Order: sequence, then C-alpha cells, then structure tokens
Amino acid sequence: MSLTPPETGNPAIDAALARVVESADASLPEQAQRLSEAQSVLQDVLRDSRDAAQTSHHDG
Repeated sequence: MSLTPPETGNPAIDAALARVVESADASLPEQAQRLSEAQSVLQDVLRDSRDAAQTSHHDG
C-alpha cells in the first residue's frame, strides 16, 4: 500500500510523519518505535511553540 504523508510546512513534523508512513510495511515493533519518535517530535514542536507564544505575550 502506498501512502502519502500530509505536509504541515514544519520540516521536523513532515520528516517524522514521512518516517511513520514509510514504516507501514515494517514490523510492529518498528512501527511502534517510529510512532513514538513522531510523538516526541510533535511534543517538542508544540512545547517550543507554546514557549515562544508565552515569551511573545510577556514581551508585548
């Protein structure tokens, strides 16, 4: 099966999603690992975004 990952415009998220899609035919442990990695990337991006928003709010 050929899947196309969504494009978010964020290079880190796009790369993580691509790795998840590429693992579709991999073993379950490999899929789980890539999903875990993607979750980590998403958490990092969201945390950085929240921190930037809070910093911007305090500066304004």
